[in-house]
Formats: sequence, structure tokens, C-alpha cells
Amino acid sequence: MCDYAIKHECYGTKMRSIIKDESMIVPVLKEQFALARVIHGKKLMPIIEPEIPIDHPKKRSLEIMLKEQLATYLATYDGKCILKLTLPDIKDLYLDLTTYKQCHSIVGLSGGYSTEEACKRLSNNPCMSASFSRALSQDLYYNLTDEEFNAIISSNIKQITEAS
Repeated sequence: MCDYAIKHECYGTKMRSIIKDESMIVPVLKEQFALARVIHGKKLMPIIEPEIPIDHPKKRSLEIMLKEQLATYLATYDGKCILKLTLPDIKDLYLDLTTYKQCHSIVGLSGGYSTEEACKRLSNNPCMSASFSRALSQDLYYNLTDEEFNAIISSNIKQITEAS
């Protein structure tokens, strides 16, 4: 994948894993940071993405554990990386991770939240930028007229920009 990314002049590449319970946090981060070292070694930007499902019954506690482990892994990582994380339940939860020199930036994934909810959560976390696909494409369908499509995408972009 790194060779493909280099050949096609990509900026970086990501590793996405779904965190289903607390026992997965350390193994997922161990694997993702090992891959990040390889990606960084190829002069690409690793995007570490340990996603916590938005409907997980323990989402809040998993996010707190994830943050603690991310701090541990960032402290032992020599390169730069982007953290792509589910928008947290706790305001500014990941703010202090931005102080690590290894953290290029933190982006929030909408993870299935509506555009309105994703934007609300993003605005509560000014340390995060938007990395929304589902929230961006909400209400877009193949049978829309050009005018309808443009109005909806413009509205979604406006909401996301204002939340950022």
C-alpha cells in the first residue's frame, strides 16, 4: 500500500480498526503504531484510526481508555501521525494529545452521526478538524436534480465549516 501511495503521490495512508471492547485497545494501537512506523519510514503520513462505534454502550469509558493509551503510544513513537478519532462524548477529551510533537493533527470522524449531531460534537472539540464522509453526504441521493443536490451539499458544507 505504501508503494502504491508513493506512486500515486498520496500524502499518507490510514489504518482503521473498530474498538468493540476495552481488551482491543492495546492490541489495536500496538498494530497501528507498528504500521505507522513503516508508513513514516516511507516518508508518508500515517493516519491512525481506532474507531469506537457511536452506539457502543461503553463509548465514554472506551474513549477515556483510548486517550490514555494514545498518550502512551505517542510518547514512544518517533514520527508524526494524524489521529482520526470518533467524535467524543466528553468536550475537548483529546485536546492534550495535540501537545505531543508526534501528533500532526486530530481529525474527527462523523461515524454515522447525523450532520447536525456531528457538527455539534465537532464544535465542542476545537482541537479536531472534520473528516466527515457520512455527515457530508447526508440526504444526497442519485435521483436528486442538480439544484437539489447543490442545495443539500452546500448546506452540509456550510454546517461543517461553521462547526470547524
